[in-house]
Amino acid sequence: MATFARSRFLGQVIAVTGSVGKTSTKAMIALALESLDSRIYQSYGNWNNRIGVALSLIGSPWDVRLAILEMGMSQKGEILELARMGRPHIIVILNVGAAHLEKLGSLEEVAMAKGEILEEAKPGDICVLNADDPRVMSLPVPPGVKRVFFGRSLECDIRLVAAESISGGLGVRVVLQKNLEMVEFVIPVPGLHLALNACAAAAVATCFGVPLSQVGRSFSKYVPVNMRSEFLVAKSGIKIVNDVYNANPVSTQAAIDMLKSIDCYGKRVAIIGDMLELGAREIEYHEEILKHCLDARIDFVGITGKRFLVAAENINLIKKANVVHAVDAKNLVTKILNCLNINDVVLVKGSRSMQMEKVVDAIKEMHRFTPSPCLDNPSS
Repeated sequence: MATFARSRFLGQVIAVTGSVGKTSTKAMIALALESLDSRIYQSYGNWNNRIGVALSLIGSPWDVRLAILEMGMSQKGEILELARMGRPHIIVILNVGAAHLEKLGSLEEVAMAKGEILEEAKPGDICVLNADDPRVMSLPVPPGVKRVFFGRSLECDIRLVAAESISGGLGVRVVLQKNLEMVEFVIPVPGLHLALNACAAAAVATCFGVPLSQVGRSFSKYVPVNMRSEFLVAKSGIKIVNDVYNANPVSTQAAIDMLKSIDCYGKRVAIIGDMLELGAREIEYHEEILKHCLDARIDFVGITGKRFLVAAENINLIKKANVVHAVDAKNLVTKILNCLNINDVVLVKGSRSMQMEKVVDAIKEMHRFTPSPCLDNPSS
């Protein structure tokens, strides 16, 4: 059915892949292209596996001009199958990072698996590549396929000139350049990592003739995708960064940096669950995240999962007064709630199966505070 649906689709297909940022970039592409034509279709949520891409093609209206699909994988051959199914005209490769290493083994293997999306590319197609990522740049592009580069280097077709957190960390000021044209805008959500996603989306939109100035206006209306960099204020007044949809070392480090950038008059609290599918080095990656929390001067850390427990024990964190551990999200809730106060900013993050949304829901429902037995050392 998916093959039939694709064969009857007369518009163009844009496919986005990468280790992090696929869903947010897909949403930004759709936002920028809506100024060109209202007949834009994007796949639901993160429907990026075999079933999700098939359902997206089947669900695409026949009269849509542009369809934006997300393509993910956990092992070799999956992206190639999705590329053959979707037959994209424009391919976006955002990055190659530490994800799905359990089955792929190394970052080089991850890059090769992501690069499968290029194997079906034909002359006249467009490939949008992250010029800042050496592994992306090492991927072979078939003859006749146009390459469009985004990133910080001077040679990029769309260049990220500047990006900084503003508005107390709740917005990102971005400057993009195409040839001699520059545009400045503010993405009204936290997360400096969104600037490069915006750069990638701008590279796609300008391929369709959307002026860079219009791209900037579109991105100034960006709304975060559900459970990704969502900034919430609980009934108690506690501020929450809800980033629980999934996690790997790259996205978790970016989330901690986001927490660090947000103005805080209480404690900065990181509540993080295990990152899965990382293979033989999984404990090392979890240790690195805990060390990053220390380097970022996060005041209080709640961890759940056996991997973070081993990592915390390895680096002598588990008995620290400002670190708590529980076997799962439900049990972590009971330990963490009494450690929070009204001026705190709380990041919640973890792999999908860790169900970290349970923590978010519990904090959102807090009405009052009890005297805290936990460390209460406001950030300076």
